[in-house]
Amino acid sequence: MFGKKQSSPSVGPLENAVMHVLWERGTATAEDVRLALEKTRKLKESTVRTLLRRLEEKGLLTHDIEGRTFIYRPKVARQKMATQAVRGIIDRFLCRVGRGTSGRDGRRGTHHA
Repeated sequence: MFGKKQSSPSVGPLENAVMHVLWERGTATAEDVRLALEKTRKLKESTVRTLLRRLEEKGLLTHDIEGRTFIYRPKVARQKMATQAVRGIIDRFLCRVGRGTSGRDGRRGTHHA
């Protein structure tokens, strides 16, 4: 709608790790990403391809095709994504403060004399 800011897509820790590989390399295949993450995460290439596809659906990366190989590259700069993540945290915090962070029953705290 008019006047409403478009929210940034949420990105999980594994998707974030994939984005970091692409930001560092500029471009990469699914196998390149898998190998780059291999030291900290043991992933199948099919898992990496799924992550890349989801990130592309979220509008965070794109790909070119060379022969039968997909070459991925980021569409969003690292700084822009970091800024959007911080804004999301602030927005969620302000929303909670606006509603009041009261007890489980939703009532605000009572005053005691």
